[in-house]
Amino acid sequence: MKKGILRIIFLKVFSFLAFLLILAAANYLTSYIRFSIYLDIVRFLVDNLYLSFVIFLVTMFSELLWNFEWPLNLVAPLFSATAGVFILEYIYRLWLLIEGFVGFSVVIPKGIILFWVFLAILIFGYIFIFARVPKRLEETEETKKKIGEKKVEGALKERPSVSWEEIGREFKEGLYNIGRAINRKFEPKVKKSKKKVSRR
Repeated sequence: MKKGILRIIFLKVFSFLAFLLILAAANYLTSYIRFSIYLDIVRFLVDNLYLSFVIFLVTMFSELLWNFEWPLNLVAPLFSATAGVFILEYIYRLWLLIEGFVGFSVVIPKGIILFWVFLAILIFGYIFIFARVPKRLEETEETKKKIGEKKVEGALKERPSVSWEEIGREFKEGLYNIGRAINRKFEPKVKKSKKKVSRR
């Protein structure tokens, strides 16, 4: 994960709450400020508060899903494309408000633009995801190799080192023990043979 999930949620919620506080203050000032453009802007923001909340939710989920790695981020382009459509819808409504201020209108094919924007974001999102899959798999293999190498190095470090002197000493002790066992095996026979000789 690139960012913390709690950090993303905190920043998004904090930004939206700050927007609500500013909007509440601006709405309160409408009782004192009677400027028509100011009143129209505040009314526009209040009327589209529901759309602002939907944009907040969709963009937050989109960022959270992009924060995950393959394959958990497969739904992220869909949320990003949906967020793009809602944001364009908000911009389109804002454009209608501006047209009322300037006194002229421009015909905008909203449906076609929204469709192509949705499709473009969706396609580029999946291209971005699938283009990173081989790289992510290589990074995973390299990580596994590094972990395996570290385990081998740790095992070698934990295994006690043996010097040639210790090997020679153990070899000598082994030969000594073998010779001693042979001597013990033949000692009774030697003693018996000496007793027989003394009797004669």
